[in-house]
Amino acid sequence: MPLYARIDMVTTRSGPVLMEVELTEPGFYLGQTTSLEVPGAVAFADAVEAELA
Repeated sequence: MPLYARIDMVTTRSGPVLMEVELTEPGFYLGQTTSLEVPGAVAFADAVEAELA
């Protein structure tokens, strides 16, 4: 199971249309979380490592 996934769709007259599927997101804004007790980049890396262990 991915830690992150995003699916973008729109509804048209013909029904739903898939626009984009992302399994990685380069713009998590992790640089803006450096003032947290555990910076976002560290928390994300820890979550990935935990899933791989």
